[in-house]
Amino acid sequence: MNCFHCHNKIDGKSWLHLSNLPFTNEEGKNILVDKHICSYSCYKRLYDSNSIPTNFNSHIVNKEDYKDLIRPIPIQKQKEFEYLTYEEIIQLSEEEKLKYFNEKNEQIHLNSITYEIYDEMNFEDKKTSYFESLSSDDEVIYDDY
Repeated sequence: MNCFHCHNKIDGKSWLHLSNLPFTNEEGKNILVDKHICSYSCYKRLYDSNSIPTNFNSHIVNKEDYKDLIRPIPIQKQKEFEYLTYEEIIQLSEEEKLKYFNEKNEQIHLNSITYEIYDEMNFEDKKTSYFESLSSDDEVIYDDY
């Protein structure tokens, strides 16, 4: 038997043996196949390229090889908080604003300097917007043309 990823010959027992995996052959028919994987590095490459299903526990033939072993848990990156401008905040719905301000308040504990800078910039944008609205109102009222 050969490794499904690197196609090297596997002597003896494969590192991971998966059975009854759905596969589309050259004729376009869906069939169930067995896949042998020679090492963790080949498994990782197959997993990252979505060549094997993410939940394949029911397909593992050699489960006794993995009994009582801790399997790695993929690290999921959290989306980094993004500060919004005053104009972007205005365009948010009330629910989105509430969520944004709750997340923003958590940032003061993580990086207080950045929080203060963005808070000050936001305040300046708000003042500028207010003064621009006043000046546009004045133009309408005192327009000589």
